[in-house]
Amino acid sequence: SEDLEASNFTEDEILLEALASPVGTNIEAEVKNSTAIIDSLLSLSGIKEPHKERIDIIFILNDSIATSKIPNRIKVIKEMPSEKIFIEADTGHLYIAFHNIIKNAVQAMSDKGTLSLRVNKDNKGQINISFTDTGIGIASENIDKVFQPLFTTKIKGFGFGLAICKMIFEKHRGTISIKSELGNKTVVMITLPLEK
Repeated sequence: SEDLEASNFTEDEILLEALASPVGTNIEAEVKNSTAIIDSLLSLSGIKEPHKERIDIIFILNDSIATSKIPNRIKVIKEMPSEKIFIEADTGHLYIAFHNIIKNAVQAMSDKGTLSLRVNKDNKGQINISFTDTGIGIASENIDKVFQPLFTTKIKGFGFGLAICKMIFEKHRGTISIKSELGNKTVVMITLPLEK
């Protein structure tokens, strides 16, 4: 499907597509209008509007871990319900977002550490998902910037990954937030509405 094919786009490939378009010809000048930039990137990568269907989020999370490149020296801990949990979502979009979050965690740990995935339902009709890594953490002054296009502390990459994740979750009526301790850990927290 188009959505699953879109998940094969790398961050750099999506950016190159954007740079070839009128919106991206002078991308530095467009930073002030971040929503327009990300919307353009999503459109160009074929993932602009979600095609929602009934899916088991537990399966998607387990499969996202299984299909991510996680070195053997990184221990993965999963704490989640054994039963299926259904939500209305676009499978391809969620794979893109979860793979990006996992990739960031792996890079933050320099291929050694612990990645914890925790999942639970609450009484507000939503599912809470958290990814915790034991990596280098994020400086407090940068926490509010991590979802901005072009912001990155990495040597490689253009800083679009988390911005795209944010828009994907928002298009699913969900949220994403981050808390971090510099030199210790980072926690990425996601909420998504349960199937009605």
